[in-house]
Amino acid sequence: MANLDTAPVEENFKALLRYVEKLTYTPSAMTQEDADAVFAAGWSEKALSDAICVCAHFNMVNRLVEGHGAGRHHTRDPMRKAAKLVAEKGYPSLVFGD
Repeated sequence: MANLDTAPVEENFKALLRYVEKLTYTPSAMTQEDADAVFAAGWSEKALSDAICVCAHFNMVNRLVEGHGAGRHHTRDPMRKAAKLVAEKGYPSLVFGD
């Protein structure tokens, strides 16, 4: 989705997407007005909370992937090391260490 304004998405959903976009790129700039725009579009506090949790989860996973080098195409060594660690000790070892 290159342009949210022209995307074939329901208008009320665009408000939620604008919120999580801002939360992803400029989290320290979030204001009550951002949440109010979501509420004005008809979303509940629960829906906003769910969107925040999904956004946070994806951002955390992206940082784990990039931090371990798995998102880089120039080397496979970090990804191989991470895959071996997960295979031997499970996913918690990747996040929390041995």
